[in-house]
Amino acid sequence: MAKSDATASSAKKSAMLAPEEERGDWFATTLARGISLIQAFGPDDLWLSNAELASRTGLTKPTVSRLSATLIELGYLARDSEGKFRPGVRLLALAYPVFRGFAIRQVARPLMMEVAREIRSAVSLATLDRLSLISYGQKIHPNQFPEKHQLLTAPANDKKPIGKTKT
Repeated sequence: MAKSDATASSAKKSAMLAPEEERGDWFATTLARGISLIQAFGPDDLWLSNAELASRTGLTKPTVSRLSATLIELGYLARDSEGKFRPGVRLLALAYPVFRGFAIRQVARPLMMEVAREIRSAVSLATLDRLSLISYGQKIHPNQFPEKHQLLTAPANDKKPIGKTKT
């Protein structure tokens, strides 16, 4: 399976809603469907069409159109001149308080530097989300000078299925 196919498959799995019998009484289906549109984007996706969003979420094209119009109005999706969608910049503001609250990034950095120096390889920090790993956006790589390290930023929310990660 090609990388883009694997990304699309992973995004599709995370965007699909749980069966109705598995949901609680207070479950808001419309809200979940709107969020599923945002979750349909994988780390390699820049723009997705209405049909691609419908395919990845299991929603009908008219439902995708209605929900995307609301998400565009709120700034959580953007649309280009060809009618394709991408995540909107408003998502950054939504995610920032969560991302900032991860004190583990500051605590882990010195340990990551030590491990990177010891194994002479890149070290990343991620968290478990069901059956996927989500990057904290921090990767430390030892450069050619063993005593110095550079901090590389990986995309936050770079979600990868556990079976697809390197050990």
